[in-house]
Amino acid sequence: MHLGNENQRAGRARKYIWQVACRLAYGPLSPFTRRDSSQGERPPSRKALADIYLGYDSLLTMCEGNPRITISLMRPLVRRYFGTSKVIPFEDQAALVEETIAKYVSLLSTIRVVEGPVRIAVDVSSMDRSLMARVLLTVLDGLNDGETMLVLYSPSAYIAPPKDLVPIRNSTAAHPAIAVQVAPPDSGRIALLGVGYEYGVSLNILEAHEPDISFIFRPNGIDERFQQAGREANFGFDFGERNYEIVDYFLNDMAGAYDDISNLIVSTKHNSTIVAVPMGPKILSATMILAGRLHQPQVSVLRYSVASAGHYKDIGAEGVVVGVAVTMIKDREITAIQNIMSRQSY
Repeated sequence: MHLGNENQRAGRARKYIWQVACRLAYGPLSPFTRRDSSQGERPPSRKALADIYLGYDSLLTMCEGNPRITISLMRPLVRRYFGTSKVIPFEDQAALVEETIAKYVSLLSTIRVVEGPVRIAVDVSSMDRSLMARVLLTVLDGLNDGETMLVLYSPSAYIAPPKDLVPIRNSTAAHPAIAVQVAPPDSGRIALLGVGYEYGVSLNILEAHEPDISFIFRPNGIDERFQQAGREANFGFDFGERNYEIVDYFLNDMAGAYDDISNLIVSTKHNSTIVAVPMGPKILSATMILAGRLHQPQVSVLRYSVASAGHYKDIGAEGVVVGVAVTMIKDREITAIQNIMSRQSY
């Protein structure tokens, strides 16, 4: 906690404060977990709400910014104690919390469940590529005929990146299910590389894999400053004498990007091994993971880490949500891995 500047320390404090509160309330030193000789060496009963769920901060946190729940919880307390200058007893707060929970559960029970195909939404905005692969592949394997997975992404707000060369700290397959088999020595090597604005990383990856041909996927998003930063970080997209092509894709048309990726895989997988390295926006990673799963075992989707372990930044969102809808259509004559996917951009 003592490392970093004031903003970093404050962010860590906000992140860990409730874990610490729960440990104090439920940990081995809590009176609710210690044995009490006056009660036959049994821990005291805990039928009432714990104190950590009561008080101004806890009540507002419990509401999670939902104005209706906040009004429902606070209005009776305001009516009863407004103008009295009294401290609201924890017993009254606990009674109101339990009553509000009962009302909320009752409200949920009145919502009619519509029969029909399942639709599952997955927000990949804050996932690393390994977690993203595990979640997407698990959901994809669980989809039945006609069911849909919505893959959603909220682009981050622009922050000027540093212009120092960024070292690659780790590189592995994003998931064992999308790792390529050992290829014959005479097969070619194709690289599908997504670029971001990490300075010099794309060139480092190309030098490490030495592909026969590379397809460089260049993002076009909401804020034009990202395009300028990406151009500077990738040396004006001039990668020397290598055999490469630039493929532009747009965040609001990731279905089109999926088609481009899939077409390249289909046209080259019979005589080449394909390595997909989706740097840049997370939605491209999700798209390449889905394409890699469909075209196994010819495609290996890799994840590269350029940040040190435990290094995270709080970055605001741009305020736009993009994504694709993946609908499963199963043919009885083919296996589940060969499922056909239809896409729809938002």
